[in-house]
Amino acid sequence: MPVGGSERIRPAYDALGSGHLLRAVAEDGRFLILEDGSRWEIHPRDRFRTVAWEPDASISVRTTQAEAGYGYEIVNTTDDDGALARFVAPR
Repeated sequence: MPVGGSERIRPAYDALGSGHLLRAVAEDGRFLILEDGSRWEIHPRDRFRTVAWEPDASISVRTTQAEAGYGYEIVNTTDDDGALARFVAPR
């Protein structure tokens, strides 16, 4: 681990798997909020997908190979669609 480096440590999400519900889509698909209060920032290239997702959609969360800091995949199992995401710590 680098000492004095500028690398930020990202928070981890410990409720991986299915059984989640989408509560809200914010900022034209940039953020998703799930039923557990978790907040997710969506990779810019996938926001065109998430902007149309509807509240109460069934959601699954899984880890994936990180791309530009987006190390999770949020899958809308209602619509069979997915998006790269990063977990944003609750405020």
